[in-house]
Amino acid sequence: MGWLCMFTPWLLLMTKLAATLQIATAGIAPNQEISLEAQLRHYANPPLTDREVQVAMLMLAGDSTKAIAIRLSISPETVKVHRRNLYEKLGVSSQVEIFTIFMIRK
Repeated sequence: MGWLCMFTPWLLLMTKLAATLQIATAGIAPNQEISLEAQLRHYANPPLTDREVQVAMLMLAGDSTKAIAIRLSISPETVKVHRRNLYEKLGVSSQVEIFTIFMIRK
């Protein structure tokens, strides 16, 4: 845990730099505001469904699978299906990778 704490500032800086480079290569001005939902829709291939966007937004807000299921009035298993589809469409394999792609830029 100590090693992770030691490298956290460096990793956060590198993650922010990578996110900035992704925006630059997407043709978006660095200081231009772009909503998280628009980013989700931009990076997904094929496009995300409205429900997948809802699930992703709640995931990025820190909600658990169970909490997302309750908020959206669907089963936890359905949330897991949406998460799996999100990972595939965004080309990631974990929730951490989704957080990294969609860090809020200041």
